[in-house]
Amino acid sequence: MKVLIPILIGLLVVGCGKEQPTNTKESNNTPEKSAKKKVEKETPSKVDDKNSTTAKLVKELTAEEFVTEVIKSLADGGKQMSFDLSDKVIAIDSGKEYPQERFKEMWPKFAEIAFEEDAPKDAIASKLKIQLSPVEDSEFLTNIRKAAEQGDFNAMRLMRFYKPQAGDMYCDASKPKDGGKRMVKYEKAFIYIIRKTQGKWRLRGIGG
Repeated sequence: MKVLIPILIGLLVVGCGKEQPTNTKESNNTPEKSAKKKVEKETPSKVDDKNSTTAKLVKELTAEEFVTEVIKSLADGGKQMSFDLSDKVIAIDSGKEYPQERFKEMWPKFAEIAFEEDAPKDAIASKLKIQLSPVEDSEFLTNIRKAAEQGDFNAMRLMRFYKPQAGDMYCDASKPKDGGKRMVKYEKAFIYIIRKTQGKWRLRGIGG
């Protein structure tokens, strides 16, 4: 009897043990596949990354390209201003300063008088020579300073409003590339001071 008791206990222990489930290929792969799908959904596509990067890349205009845009706008009748303005724009000849909104209102008038009425404006615009020089090195600034010293009212007013900064450029685009006869009606519409701020060229002054 004493011998039977341990045998019975052993049999009971073995019988109560749970059978371990057999792993199949299908059961092993199921969590892996669902994990892969989750990762694919959460990972942004490379195409989207490229598109967003391209949208952020904006071509920075050179000084000459900027002036070209100004001239194109004049040739188009001043309907659109595809270039940036400083907060205030100076009329160089009078020394007066105009806020952006007021200057935008004046722009079509500049376009109206810039070319001869029946002139092929696009053709003339493409033949104009864009001559750029740093304002500090220009004959223009030398002459303005002399005039201001001699008491010229407009020159004095210009120097009061316009404070030359390093990098400012003076441009005279009123002459033809081939050096031939005069091509534009109102030369002052093609003489500019441009300034680079926040990585962009902006029109700071106009007029002769």
